[in-house]
Amino acid sequence: MKKLALALAVLCCSVWGGDPKYFIGASLDFGFPTFEVKTMESGNTSTPVSLEGKSYMVSFSGGVEQFWDGGEFVGGRALGEFGLGGADMGGEATGAFSLFGALDLLVDFYKGGDMNLGIFGGFEYGMRFLVSDKYTQGYQLKSETYGAYWRVGGSVVVGDIHRFEIMYRSPISPLAIPTQKEGFSSVHQVFAGPQISVGYKVYIW
Repeated sequence: MKKLALALAVLCCSVWGGDPKYFIGASLDFGFPTFEVKTMESGNTSTPVSLEGKSYMVSFSGGVEQFWDGGEFVGGRALGEFGLGGADMGGEATGAFSLFGALDLLVDFYKGGDMNLGIFGGFEYGMRFLVSDKYTQGYQLKSETYGAYWRVGGSVVVGDIHRFEIMYRSPISPLAIPTQKEGFSSVHQVFAGPQISVGYKVYIW
């Protein structure tokens, strides 16, 4: 863990060094979350719950990036993102929110005229919320999940200002939040599924 924290700190310092570019953006995120309740202690009876769902969110982001070579082919970025929307979990409509930070490695492999093509990949960590007053098998469809995701995607930059991206997120290890029901110790787990994101960013400085 200490080595990972040190590596992230070095990457952050690299991103903010030199001549950085700042950006803001928005994206549409489509996900396939799960809602799970697992009993951790034996008791009389407690039925595990597992629901598959679909989510849709609008996310807003901002951050900074910097390329590390003279030709601007390899670089990195740090960003934060806030998303809100909804989800359909087992036929029940719920609210969905997310808040996370991310670090990406950027690689532009083609530069021609006013258009650059590239790929990127990295890591994100944050919180994802499911909010509802509905219940399933006695459990409320509500959860706060801290989790980590891998990120990978492709980008098109037009005119050195407009950046269009498509990205895939894959969960690493969502952390479940403990809850109680009738004396049983259980955990909620939500937003453990993958996501596809289509986004736009504009460089503002």
